[in-house]
Amino acid sequence: MRNPLSKKVVEIQPSGIRKFFDIVSEMPDAISLGVGEPDFDTPWRIREEGIYTLEKGKTFYTSNSGLKELKIEICNYLKRKVNVEYNFNKEVIVTVGGSEGIDIALRAMLDPGDEVLIPQPSYVSYLPCTVLAGGEPVTIPLQEKNEFKLTAEELEAAITPKTKVLVMPFPNNPTGSIMTKEDLEPIVELVKKYDLFVISDEIYEKLVYSGQKHYSIAKVNDYMKEHTVVINGVSKSYAMTGWRIGYIAAPTDIAKAVSSMQSHTTSNACSIAQYASTEALTSPEGDKFIGEMQQIFDQRRKFMVDYLKKEGYAHEDQGALVVDVKEETDTKEIPPCMILKSDGAALYATTDLATLVEREQVYKPDQVIYVTDKRQEMHFEQVFRCAKKTGIVRPETELIHIGFGTMNGKDGKPFKTRDGGVMRLSELVGDINSKMYEKIVENHAIEETEAKETAKKVGLAALKYGDLSNQAAKDYVFDVDRFISFEGNTGPYILYTIVRIKSILNKYEETGNKVADCQLQKPESASEKALMVEVAKFNLVMENAYEELAPHKVCAYIYDLANAFNRFYHETKILSEENETRKAGFIALLAITKRVLEVCIDVLGFEAPERM
Repeated sequence: MRNPLSKKVVEIQPSGIRKFFDIVSEMPDAISLGVGEPDFDTPWRIREEGIYTLEKGKTFYTSNSGLKELKIEICNYLKRKVNVEYNFNKEVIVTVGGSEGIDIALRAMLDPGDEVLIPQPSYVSYLPCTVLAGGEPVTIPLQEKNEFKLTAEELEAAITPKTKVLVMPFPNNPTGSIMTKEDLEPIVELVKKYDLFVISDEIYEKLVYSGQKHYSIAKVNDYMKEHTVVINGVSKSYAMTGWRIGYIAAPTDIAKAVSSMQSHTTSNACSIAQYASTEALTSPEGDKFIGEMQQIFDQRRKFMVDYLKKEGYAHEDQGALVVDVKEETDTKEIPPCMILKSDGAALYATTDLATLVEREQVYKPDQVIYVTDKRQEMHFEQVFRCAKKTGIVRPETELIHIGFGTMNGKDGKPFKTRDGGVMRLSELVGDINSKMYEKIVENHAIEETEAKETAKKVGLAALKYGDLSNQAAKDYVFDVDRFISFEGNTGPYILYTIVRIKSILNKYEETGNKVADCQLQKPESASEKALMVEVAKFNLVMENAYEELAPHKVCAYIYDLANAFNRFYHETKILSEENETRKAGFIALLAITKRVLEVCIDVLGFEAPERM
């Protein structure tokens, strides 16, 4: 059957954050730290307006671009808070949340192959929305040394002749970084120099602290207003995430294109939510609520900072708040753990420590494991030491960082997305499955459906084993041809061994015997003894792999076990053995070997087919 799904869509992975949010939403005692959602109820006056709207029957379509009253108040708000004037009729579009605004703006602006520059870390949906719009996402890693702000040097280094759009995710989630007017001016010069357009996601504009204020890039000059699409909404400021109201403020031609697209997709945002959002922007209660919520958020932020200061753990260094974590026994320089930047903004270390406070209070974990790039080793060393020194976690709590190395091409160099050196996972899986299918049907007369299902299982094993068999911290060469081989230290080789054992056991039972009735016998050959010795290592290997958090040791073990079995198999006449007791002993050994192999591959995340 023809695949009903678009390749482009299949390549888009669901948001990992949303996945965990969906799980947590059904767990009444769980505290979610994943989704950017204020833990406050929408102010009563706003909810009341929604109820009133329902009672009055205002449940009909609005204009595609949004309710007139709401668009007028959006313009008033932008004039009042951002000091940029927009025409409500030509330059403002109400969207189904800020996310739709991002999506539809990119689709309106991009042609196939246009590059979109996306500073990271930032909102997870920028990349998939770019891909769905036919564009090419290009990430710009933000640096802690620059306070996670985008610099002109970083921006210009990423620009190519294909670059069309720059995403500006400030104020930034998750770093909390903001861009001042002085920070933005050199960025603006490059935008003008290279004739770029900017999508400025300002949804977190109100969640800034320590006297800081958000400055919109659209405000810098008239040129930028005509080259900037502002994305905003009521979700974060008014605790209205579920109402799904965002908006776009953009040059007339872009706004017109967005409105036209929206007429063929969502038609318009929910009318009830639009009336409630109008109340949010006009009611004095709305501004009062923002101030109160901001104050509470700031109090929570300061709790961590004040605790560290009060207990004497933190001190100021060049305007920044730091905790010294260096120890006398250190043989290398360990910089202080920075809690607050000189401008008062929090950092990853601050949020990681605050998260540890929450986890310690709620879960009292014995272990906390972080799995990231090994280049973040110093960050976690600082955070862990700070957490121990300040008593945030108990002395006996294990804080572990598992660092991963780079995945390299056959030339030994790390893959680079800019050079097109990385295949998307969906494409990779599809390619491996196709190759596995060809190998299976080439060597066996097998029904098509079974062949495809077998190919999926073997392909997944090839991919997972190929990755997990390498020690996590070490760089390795990603070689698909080697991964899918049925020979050597590969997933298909392990599965082929299991399938071979299954075949022997099935044939034994076809003769009227039962595998379950068979008992091990004293080994008589070197290969039989060697196989028994490998089987007996199972408990020790699994304990060691668990203690060291090292799945590659499981892979190494089952490779040795498979080799031991295959030597025994080639040297021993199993089913043709005339001595029934000896034959039963062989079968018992094979059954145990199969069970051990199956348990191990289950731990690694794949399974064996019935035949190959």
